[in-house]
Amino acid sequence: MKIANRLSLWFFIVAAVFVGVSLLTFYMSAKTSLEEAINDHLNTTAQSRTYHIETFLRANEEAAKQLSKSIIVEQFLLASKKDEDYDQKLKEALQRLDSM
Repeated sequence: MKIANRLSLWFFIVAAVFVGVSLLTFYMSAKTSLEEAINDHLNTTAQSRTYHIETFLRANEEAAKQLSKSIIVEQFLLASKKDEDYDQKLKEALQRLDSM
C-alpha cells in the first residue's frame, strides 16, 4: 500500500473518531440540557397549579362561610317538616344554594 493511501486512511480514521466523539459529546450535552428544561417547566407548571388550587379553595371557603351565615338557609334548617311553610323555605334555600 502506498504511503499516500496509508496517510489518507489514517487521516480518515482520525477524522471519523474525532467526529464520533464530538457527536457523542454534543448528544450528551443536548440531552442533559433538554431534561433540565423539561424538569424546570414541569416544576413551574406544578407550582402554578398549586396556586390555582389554593385560590379555588379560598374562594369556596368564603362562599361556604357566607352560606353558613345565610338567614334563609338557617330558617330552613330550623324548620320542621310539619310547618306549613316548609316547602316555601325549602324552595328558597335551594334557590340560595343554586345561586351560590
